[in-house]
Amino acid sequence: MSEKSVQETITDLEENKHEYYKGICHQLWTQPQIHADGTILGCCSNFWGTFGSVFEYPNLLDAINNEKLRYARKMLAGEAPEKAGIPCTDCHHWKVIRDMKNWVTLEEIKDAGI
Repeated sequence: MSEKSVQETITDLEENKHEYYKGICHQLWTQPQIHADGTILGCCSNFWGTFGSVFEYPNLLDAINNEKLRYARKMLAGEAPEKAGIPCTDCHHWKVIRDMKNWVTLEEIKDAGI
């Protein structure tokens, strides 16, 4: 990749970071990430916290709609304040969304495939 291409990529990411970060967060609705050991991570960026384990719930649907995940979705939609114990609270993606007040919307989730 040429130096110009790298600079253009960096510029594009900076100019569109509000959409880039939200795209990762859409995973909480569209593709909740679950580790091989059953740990519910929520998204592909989370490596520091957990939303629980699929083994704590009677079925997968309950696991991916547990209280912590529902609360995180409300945070990302701008409907709830950040809260200790929710992995998103420590995430750079969340902080950009929060600071820009560029909340995840139902229309975006529908467009993302739900």
